[in-house]
Amino acid sequence: METTVITLVAKVLETDESSVGSSTLILEELGATSLDVIEIITDIEDTMNISIPDEDIPSFKSVGDIVNYIENRLAQGEII
Repeated sequence: METTVITLVAKVLETDESSVGSSTLILEELGATSLDVIEIITDIEDTMNISIPDEDIPSFKSVGDIVNYIENRLAQGEII
């Protein structure tokens, strides 16, 4: 799961995957804009066939935040 998220983040931001890790801050370190974040989430939703509510997106500060969110929601059966 983490590898998939890293790949998608790197693709959207046109950066090398080696510069993206679990603790990487999306806005501060990768220079993403709010539109980039929406594109990342949309790509994740499409790739993983899941739905992430818009109101949850502001809580994603790092790549690890996205991964943990998805893993926790999947484990609880909350993401479809």
